[in-house]
Amino acid sequence: MSAVSLTETQRIGEAALATLLKGPPTAPPRLTGRLSKLASNWISGFQERHVEVGAGRLRYWHAVKNMESGEDPCAEYTLLGVTVKEEPFSDSKFEVRFLQNAERPYQFSADAGESNGDDDPISREEWIDALECNAEYAKRKAAYDRAAEIVLPTETSWIGSDDTSSDGTAPVKSYKSVQFNDIASFCEFTPHTFSVASFGACSPGKGLSDCPSFISPQVFEQAVTLVARGVPLEPAPVSGAMLKKATAYLRRFQQRHVQIAKGKFCYWHSLEDMEAGAKPQAEYLLIACQSWSSSQPASQFELTFRENLARPYILQATGDISREDWLAAIAEHEEYIMKLMAYNQAAAIADC
Repeated sequence: MSAVSLTETQRIGEAALATLLKGPPTAPPRLTGRLSKLASNWISGFQERHVEVGAGRLRYWHAVKNMESGEDPCAEYTLLGVTVKEEPFSDSKFEVRFLQNAERPYQFSADAGESNGDDDPISREEWIDALECNAEYAKRKAAYDRAAEIVLPTETSWIGSDDTSSDGTAPVKSYKSVQFNDIASFCEFTPHTFSVASFGACSPGKGLSDCPSFISPQVFEQAVTLVARGVPLEPAPVSGAMLKKATAYLRRFQQRHVQIAKGKFCYWHSLEDMEAGAKPQAEYLLIACQSWSSSQPASQFELTFRENLARPYILQATGDISREDWLAAIAEHEEYIMKLMAYNQAAAIADC
């Protein structure tokens, strides 16, 4: 491969690969409790709400009973790009301005817990610290997800050891095309950093003369180093019964059989369906999936998949597998599938 000088695109492409190899960021502890929120009509004054901050997001309900019953939150915001400001003449009030609703800042007061006689009320400083930690997590998670889009193939290919898709046919391998319009550290990622265009990679089966000339020696060396480590070890599958909230009718919870295996989340109506070889009701890659653990009930959590961002799955752990065990398996298999796809992408480059 002929030596070429690094371009801005190459440097950021290498930063994307380095970001992926570090693995997904760890979410900070979740904070949940009562806050007073200034009503949007001002006349109503401050009203008590139940608020949760976690997984890089803030959401709130009218009361804790609404959350515990599985109702949708009154509002939910990502903390990516959030700004938080203390009210200078108050010990409890602070302002939160979300990126999606910048023209309407939220005014909160941390005196709700104190006025209700909570044994351990959450202070303004604790709320602000949780918001800032989760904002940093949201930024790093967005960088990690963007790095996945840049480095890895766009299709759900190269995901199984048998190199076949879920329907048994040979997958079509495709490659992401991205061009950067700015040099930016992935630790300082913002949603406006990149625009779609033409960052490429070598395709399997092509010779050295067919590879794009802008793949630098540094990228090639990183690819060879990654391939030399060997194929990543596949974690043990986790399979069991779980309650899933229905999307229609009365939105009741229904028992389903769920399996976490080969970097994918799948579920069937029953264990018998899975053992009979039936096609799963749904199947998702765990790349860039997001989870949210509810405070009540302790078994409940949400999963949002990259292929279906508009529909989070609300799940409850049952039986011998706890919520923490499910989330640990999901995190382990997400890391595995990311490493496997990075390995396959590196192998395609190293084979040129």
